[in-house]
Amino acid sequence: MATTDYDVIVVGAGPGGSSSADFLARAGARVLLLDRAQFPRSKACGEYTSPDSRAIYERLGALPAVLGAGAQAHNGMMIVAQSGARFTIEYKDQAGQPQPVFATDRANLDYALAHHAAASGADFQPATRLVTLLRDGERVAGVRLRGREGECNVTARWVVGADGVHSTVARLLEVEAPPPLRRLGLAAHYVGLKMGAVGEMHLLGGDYCALNPLAGGIVNVGPVVDLPAAGVVAAAGGIEAYFEAVCARFPGVREQLRGAERVGPVRGVGPMSSASKRQAGPGWLLVGDAAGFYDPFTGEGVHSALRGGELAAAVLAEALAEGWADARVQREYQQRRRREFALKRKATELVQLFVRVPAAMNYIAPRLAKREPVRARLASAMGDLAPPSSILRPAFFWGLLRP
Repeated sequence: MATTDYDVIVVGAGPGGSSSADFLARAGARVLLLDRAQFPRSKACGEYTSPDSRAIYERLGALPAVLGAGAQAHNGMMIVAQSGARFTIEYKDQAGQPQPVFATDRANLDYALAHHAAASGADFQPATRLVTLLRDGERVAGVRLRGREGECNVTARWVVGADGVHSTVARLLEVEAPPPLRRLGLAAHYVGLKMGAVGEMHLLGGDYCALNPLAGGIVNVGPVVDLPAAGVVAAAGGIEAYFEAVCARFPGVREQLRGAERVGPVRGVGPMSSASKRQAGPGWLLVGDAAGFYDPFTGEGVHSALRGGELAAAVLAEALAEGWADARVQREYQQRRRREFALKRKATELVQLFVRVPAAMNYIAPRLAKREPVRARLASAMGDLAPPSSILRPAFFWGLLRP
């Protein structure tokens, strides 16, 4: 593997990394996109994306590739409170038109997005591991990689860390921060469930379990619980036995899984949140989960990564074209991320508050079931189809909480 100079090196070929590389390559930048895994590769994920993801796929020109990867469109998500009360979130745009959710096996989705980036002009190198970052004084100036042909140094004007919750790039930069939530997410695929046109989200004691229909009759079963103490999973008999015990706690999930068959392994990710002290610095940016995320209960994890990659690419494309100084790149990127994600984070924390307090969800669930305008506003905001500020106003709370 020969040393090569690039404009941008993107470490991590999940949705955030691939969208960054794709948008940059389409803008004319010389881009290296790398990942330590061999693709296709599976990943612990709810595999449920908020509906505005479609607009990003269209801007990338990647919608046909995503549809070809088996994207399953369905109508929304039914929330089942611990009391048994339920309501269905159905996504519509601000003109009232239905907006489908895409549910896609991450092995297929990530493969499609990475190869679409390659078709757009990025140099995609899977099975390539980041060893360390190269420095020019205080500035990141490239990476040392280990691939099939050994180790080499590769230089670039910018390095983008898009390598997930446990980001090697963030660790090497010493910008990791304590995770805001300590939750464990598990996921496995099943066949034989009787699902309708919507997914299901079952709540119990502050935990939840999602049933998300994928293509081919497969359903993603994904419980999220507080991160267990050391030894709990082993004491339960291993990850598969622990997963089955957790799912059995949810009455509705237990009923759905009766007679169903698991296909493939149980995968997990924890903690279900991450944070970074900064998202940009001299010669580097962080994207996706590496930059920070917060338990995506409403399916915004993939969307946030895609949108964050788009923002990073826009900043770097302007910087490369106009010769911006590092300080301006850092300022622009962090300001754009703040404008894009700060209010959505507050809205997500609000939803999580109701999830974590069963009495609160038991109170609002029957009201949301009866109050279509309030329910529609919540769906639009959480589906990235309307400003999140629309559910952070007193009028919304009154509509939600009034007797």
